[in-house]
Amino acid sequence: MPHNIVTSWIFGGVVPGVVAADRRVPAGDGEVGVRIYRRHGPAAGPRPLILYFHGGGFVLGDLNQGDWIAGSAAARVDAVVLSVDYRLAPSHPFPAAVEDCYARRPTSPTSRGRPPAGATCR
Repeated sequence: MPHNIVTSWIFGGVVPGVVAADRRVPAGDGEVGVRIYRRHGPAAGPRPLILYFHGGGFVLGDLNQGDWIAGSAAARVDAVVLSVDYRLAPSHPFPAAVEDCYARRPTSPTSRGRPPAGATCR
């Protein structure tokens, strides 16, 4: 989905006061894009992590679709929101998208809600 004035009008853009940063992180046999949203400025303490997977039934959509909702969550909760641009079917059949999303979860109790390696944003 292209990112332009029309898609921003339909889906909303990143809310004011929120910083969004794009990264590439390992997933499956390659890499997927992630977008990290956080409130601008220093945090008072550790921020909680929210994983966001855009809609589209694993067939449609991309990171731009979640700008408003993920940015709003980051602003209101003072959280780090990690949005995953998972691989889409039919080019990548089931369960590729689910595996991409699953690979982005914190993997141990010691992660303390931090984004995975390569996606850290404070």
